[in-house]
Amino acid sequence: MGSHLTGKNFEFERIKMFLNLFKNLKQRVIWKFDRHLPNKSDNVLIRKWLPQNDILAHPQIKLFITHAGYGSILETIYHGVPCLMIPVFMDQFNNAYRSVQLGFALKLSYNDPNFSEALLMKLVQELLNNQRYFENAKKRQELFHDRPMRPMETAIYWIEYVIRHKGADHLKLGGAKLPWYRFYFLDVILFLAVFVFVFLYILYCITFFTKTASKQKQN
Repeated sequence: MGSHLTGKNFEFERIKMFLNLFKNLKQRVIWKFDRHLPNKSDNVLIRKWLPQNDILAHPQIKLFITHAGYGSILETIYHGVPCLMIPVFMDQFNNAYRSVQLGFALKLSYNDPNFSEALLMKLVQELLNNQRYFENAKKRQELFHDRPMRPMETAIYWIEYVIRHKGADHLKLGGAKLPWYRFYFLDVILFLAVFVFVFLYILYCITFFTKTASKQKQN
């Protein structure tokens, strides 16, 4: 579940749900978890650290359960693996939502009040038995890899491009050369502050002179 939700703050009830889920699967399960669980079933291998990218590259991988971090999403698409996404906070919810839209994942928020062992099993079985998720994952993988140059070749090209053009100043953003007070919009803030001050001062003067004139008429 990523570096943000470790075994120390993983709720015990959730742990039991996952253990029961894995016990009832015919597939073997590899679980990255930093706590010792003596009551795990024989089909579960638990390690504190695992080479996630290498595991996802294995042709026999059927499903990936992840917290929907950006790095995990990229590795998932790269290897074309269906996912059950369990977002915890921040961008993970949007990542999971987008993955569901693309058709290679299902999601269940960690804090969802309906989170249960039965719902977990339902989602996992849907992902394992419905060929549509596998096909969509492979389609995303195909689109990801279909590019004119490999990432390493792209990186080499642009490094050499910058060297050839002595820093490639024409590609640098103009904002990089802004003075610090403009970079932080202090000039804009100062202008607005002066404008508001002048406006309030004029309003005060109008009100003051109106009241003064009114008193003079009464006298």
